[in-house]
Amino acid sequence: MWYFWLQFQQFCDRVAAAGFLVAAPDIFRGQPWTLDKFPPKPEDNFQGWIQSYTFEAVDKDINATVNALKAKEVTKFAMLGFCWGAAQAVQAAIAHPQTYSAVGFLHPSLFGKERELCSKMQIPLFLASASGDPYESIQEAMSGTKGASKSVYRQYNNMVHGFCSARGNFDDPEDAKAVGEVIGLLTDFLRANL
Repeated sequence: MWYFWLQFQQFCDRVAAAGFLVAAPDIFRGQPWTLDKFPPKPEDNFQGWIQSYTFEAVDKDINATVNALKAKEVTKFAMLGFCWGAAQAVQAAIAHPQTYSAVGFLHPSLFGKERELCSKMQIPLFLASASGDPYESIQEAMSGTKGASKSVYRQYNNMVHGFCSARGNFDDPEDAKAVGEVIGLLTDFLRANL
């Protein structure tokens, strides 16, 4: 939700430094949910805000990004979704199975639809969940899919939701170690599946 916070940019820069072209469309069009509203209060209408970004609208931005990369002769794609972005990533993988070779969820929020969505996805998944994030339900849903044997799952029970992006404190040694491990595992996963 906090798409272009420094930690998110640093995470993307580190993945790019490992040899990948990283593109991050501004699907919130410059209007992300701000950290000063976290945790959301009822009067903030978080549900109304997030529901205004439908998959259909987000998919247009995602497809425009993919098409721009194809114009630069990029031929293999993976999609990473942080928090709510995981729900968008899995829907994109289902809607465009010919486009994506792999998907990654970082501290995902799938709003109770883990089984419904993940069981339809047929490509490998990288999952890094924090304390309280869905983990077992995603693994179970993926277990019968074509991508299950190449999927990688890690749970970070000592980390908070958002540790790889806006809520992460990369100056804290414990956070930095966890994020470094996630990036290492993720880039290995991407090399194996792209």
